[in-house]
Amino acid sequence: MIPAKEYVTPRTIARRTCKSLKIKKRKPFMNLTYHIVALVVLIAAVIGLYLYRRWLENHDDHYIHLHNDAHDASIISTQASMAKRLDAIDKLKNAGLIAVIVYAVAIAAMAVYIGWNSNAQV
Repeated sequence: MIPAKEYVTPRTIARRTCKSLKIKKRKPFMNLTYHIVALVVLIAAVIGLYLYRRWLENHDDHYIHLHNDAHDASIISTQASMAKRLDAIDKLKNAGLIAVIVYAVAIAAMAVYIGWNSNAQV
């Protein structure tokens, strides 16, 4: 008598392959640690931009020069370039602040989702 052949499904082949290669299932990227570290780095960048803007603002000439002599012309051009730099830093700082808020809300949503799924499986 001939023994019956074992029916092998792709799932059993995958299990055998994983066991023989000792491949572990990868965890999904819903681990909040990575996201919280990225959020802290983003917050540090925004704080750095804020401090850099304050430093530039403190080293600026706060008097308005309106004379037409050669000395005031260089000061006026320096003030104009400084004002452009401060405006650019303000735009970056505001965009970074918005990114921090949106990312923090996304992390909170992921935490709620993970908590919801962990309670549903129990």
